[in-house]
Amino acid sequence: MMTIMSKAESVEILYDARTDVDQWAQRHAEGEVPDRYPYGLDRVANYGVDVVARRSPDPLEGIPGRLERRLSHSWRHGSTFARGGPLLSWDERAGIPAVLTTRRPVITGAIWVNDDPYRLAAFALPKAAAVWACSTAQLPALRGIGVANPVYVPMGIDADFFTPQPQTTGASVLGVGNDKHRDHATFCAAVNRLAPSLGAHVELATRLDVGDPGRVDVIPHLSHADLRDRYRAARVVALALHPNVHVSGVTALLEAMACARPVVITDNPGIREYIEDGVTGFLVPAGDVDAMTAAIEKLLRDPAMGDEMGLRARKTVEARFTTEIQASALAELIRTAS
Repeated sequence: MMTIMSKAESVEILYDARTDVDQWAQRHAEGEVPDRYPYGLDRVANYGVDVVARRSPDPLEGIPGRLERRLSHSWRHGSTFARGGPLLSWDERAGIPAVLTTRRPVITGAIWVNDDPYRLAAFALPKAAAVWACSTAQLPALRGIGVANPVYVPMGIDADFFTPQPQTTGASVLGVGNDKHRDHATFCAAVNRLAPSLGAHVELATRLDVGDPGRVDVIPHLSHADLRDRYRAARVVALALHPNVHVSGVTALLEAMACARPVVITDNPGIREYIEDGVTGFLVPAGDVDAMTAAIEKLLRDPAMGDEMGLRARKTVEARFTTEIQASALAELIRTAS
């Protein structure tokens, strides 16, 4: 049941300069992408908070544009909000500029700073009205740079967009991901060791350079709808990751779980908050090719077990990891911080 806060608030949502919110909303209306706003932040409006998202400025050209991309922060975006009520940013790329260019309360997520600490974050984030992270493993690092009371907000995905279909009868394996903490070398090595008798068809959706993928079909781009279809068709989704504390891979993990697929994923700090080993999927040590191969083979050889895991995974997402649940937590954070 929806809980409405007793005190109404308003918040303006900041996205980084690469995000066109208007275009995203249009694509959502056409059924192409999940949630009306990226990361489901539009759903905060369901909890007594008036929400306005501003379109980011167009990218600069030439040397200024290259500098802006290198800084990876939305400085011009932040400076257009000098006065008013609280600002909500998904991550520090828009949150840090907002803190430093306005006097408004800034509620910001923190992702990359946990793995790549830098002086500007240590200067700015302690000044934010509130800082949250999607993993409890991130909280000590945030305290370490001076953030007094960082908050854990579980990641959510649009479980109305990522939905199950009748269980697949094939033996396909899917890998996904573009960020720098993806360990596609381990993924490719693991799936290339699968027993030929399993007849597994392996796909890897990534824009990253994976070198020689062996018998893996690399797909450089998939729309959200196409990716959803790939999840549904996969017997196993496998996500190999380099060690990190910001739970890289959690979006793909939850999307696959919402599609009722079992996932084999690297056991990084914080990831156990989202997946239960042997119940909704399998956890394997970072860089352990043999362990990943064994876990994938186990699911391919026992489809019934994989289907049961997938159904439990779907129920877990519905109960704990939707953008609706995430929005409820953010709305409460907005109310208490502002």
